[in-house]
Amino acid sequence: MRIFIRLLLLIGICGSPMACNQPNRTVLKTPLVTPDRSQIQAINGRDFEVVLPSLGAGAQYQWVLQTGYDESTIQFSAEREAPSEFPAQAPPGYAPNRIFTFKTLAVGQTDLTFEQAPLADQPPVTTQRSFSVQVLPSQTTIPTSTP
Repeated sequence: MRIFIRLLLLIGICGSPMACNQPNRTVLKTPLVTPDRSQIQAINGRDFEVVLPSLGAGAQYQWVLQTGYDESTIQFSAEREAPSEFPAQAPPGYAPNRIFTFKTLAVGQTDLTFEQAPLADQPPVTTQRSFSVQVLPSQTTIPTSTP
């Protein structure tokens, strides 16, 4: 009987969300990654964000915004880490998704390109993510998709 109780206790502890440091898929705390090659619609005068995927634990690369977009239409304003997907402590070397924030300056269209760049003595890679950005007049309402 004691062995059975110990077994139930062990199963209860390991089945507990606090005991196992796994991403909680039922509570979305981090924004979704912006799909590659998607079209982003933003309202003039408002900020918008592009969320790029994590490059993995202990990543030796980082996302870098490439020049060449129309800076009279949009302006880069900030880059930050997305909230962690882990309820407690993240695994060693965990790298969260990256959020790039832009300000809209004028109605128009431009393209954004991000490339992976090495942090140190790593070979270059050619991984890119591209987005088409359309800035709409401030009176415009952007329809939201419903599942």
